[in-house]
Amino acid sequence: MRLLIILLSLGLFSGCETKNSLKLRYKNHVILNPSSWQELADKPIHERFAVANDEVLDYVTLDNKIFDYPERPTPSTLDPSFIEDLRSALASIPKPVMALVDDALQGIVFLENLGSTGYTAYVLNSEKEPAGAFIVMDTQALQRTANEWASWKESTPFNSDDTIRIVSRIETDTNNTRANAIRYVLLHEFAHVLSATYTVHPRFDQEWNCTEDPLKNYPYLQHSWQATLEGCDVSSQFDEHHMPQRAKVRYYSASNLPATEAIPLYRQLKTTNFPTLYAATNWYDDFADSFVNYIHTQIDKRPFAIEIYQHDKLVEAFDGCWNTLRCEAKQTYFENLFEINTLP
Repeated sequence: MRLLIILLSLGLFSGCETKNSLKLRYKNHVILNPSSWQELADKPIHERFAVANDEVLDYVTLDNKIFDYPERPTPSTLDPSFIEDLRSALASIPKPVMALVDDALQGIVFLENLGSTGYTAYVLNSEKEPAGAFIVMDTQALQRTANEWASWKESTPFNSDDTIRIVSRIETDTNNTRANAIRYVLLHEFAHVLSATYTVHPRFDQEWNCTEDPLKNYPYLQHSWQATLEGCDVSSQFDEHHMPQRAKVRYYSASNLPATEAIPLYRQLKTTNFPTLYAATNWYDDFADSFVNYIHTQIDKRPFAIEIYQHDKLVEAFDGCWNTLRCEAKQTYFENLFEINTLP
């Protein structure tokens, strides 16, 4: 969900010695060393989880301080019922997906007060290249059933408004469980893990250097994004004529849009090739949220629907874009991915 996007090369915090020192410790943190994950990484993929240790807590705390998230991560416990749901979620993920991430996934660790539901970061080899990735998940955020969690998540970009209600449905009533909320989050984070070892998008722990087109080596991104070397600007191909408010959509952090904006945003989303609103926020989450949504709806045939109510009246509905002309190219990409178990 929230990505680790480090703007180390931009001098974002120049003149602020405190944050500069935090950045230095963050950049060279021991948790980024594969040796910190060896014990978990050696386990079978379905057993590769644990409570976050002090090193993980320190690293995520640094991240939150540097990027001005108010939350301060705290230790978590995994009660037997949560572990049962986690095991159920892992067991239900299609085998081809588990095979794709097996080599790269270093571990899944749990804490509280993350500031979002999930978080993925690379581990780095001696050349400072990604050698894999680890996932951090918030047990507090995952105390919800699947539909309750999805509705909460879809509401986070918008200010609270008693007249507007956003309802997301990602499971049937029978399957509306906490285990399936965990499953959906895991699939999203697995897509970020995949980016450590496959060429799907630029590294999310570095800002692109603005000297060459960052899209030329990433076929998937070329369907929705554009980059301008002058000004180092990245935008979607739909910003100007289809979705002018897209860049203002931010999940989990402080809400910055009136709730009434959800109505035109979802109407505009129907004119793009983003299968979810979260996919439209940046090119990293375009890949990750499209990945989970494709698996969820097309491979596993599970539901996905967003409904927006105003004064308890349904005023807008959205059910993705797969099997439509506007998303045909992205759908072909994922069909090829799961058919041959490699990436283009």
